[in-house]
Amino acid sequence: VILPDYRLAGVSKGKDGKLHNPYNVTSALEFVQIACEDIISATNYTLSQNWNINPKIVCLAGGSAGAITALQTEYDLCNGVEYTKKLPKDFNYTGIISQAGAIATLTDSLTWKGKPCPIMMMHGTEDKNVPIDSEKIGDTFFMGPYRIVPTLADMDNSYWKFIVTGADHVIAMLGLTDWYGQQMEFLQQFVLQPMPQNIETSVNPKTPPRMSSVEDMIKYVPLYILGYDKYLNEVNLSDCKMPKSIVY
Repeated sequence: VILPDYRLAGVSKGKDGKLHNPYNVTSALEFVQIACEDIISATNYTLSQNWNINPKIVCLAGGSAGAITALQTEYDLCNGVEYTKKLPKDFNYTGIISQAGAIATLTDSLTWKGKPCPIMMMHGTEDKNVPIDSEKIGDTFFMGPYRIVPTLADMDNSYWKFIVTGADHVIAMLGLTDWYGQQMEFLQQFVLQPMPQNIETSVNPKTPPRMSSVEDMIKYVPLYILGYDKYLNEVNLSDCKMPKSIVY
């Protein structure tokens, strides 16, 4: 498992109270693609090392911005966008796992010039941060699973749509501790021993997981608050309290 860092290159307010745009981005698509450039660099670095990595079995996975970056990198690679040409010739990823992600485009449609790898998309129906359908920010459309899946189906491309009813953007973090079985099944059946298939899963919890407060996050994604230096079975969840140092 490789954990690369990547730039979040949007406009932000500095300590001086002024807005800063260090990468001179002019659209949301551009700041997404800057992160993708870093993933391309990380992929090339990984493949250049003597780590006994099979270049034919390389997957991308991420949550929220990481999920957008993973999906966008594959989408741009399939469409021959210039920055992706730094990868080895004919290289493609073998699988994508997106936890609350979307694809950015300047048009209100998705077009794949090349065939993408199998993609697993995990998303909550009430996600207000990253759309499950589509949303326009400035001149950029963000296309979620409801818009991505039909394009994959039209190409007979393998995918797994995993939807959690009532959940919000917490899926971006919940995927790190929950539904490991399904994610490992995706890697086994779609990547390691691939069979062309489409799976659509709908999870309908009685109480949908949310991230509307620190209390909710302690309940549903405790390690995101308490730190990932422990395993879930090492944490006494019945005695979890809100850290006083956190301002929500």
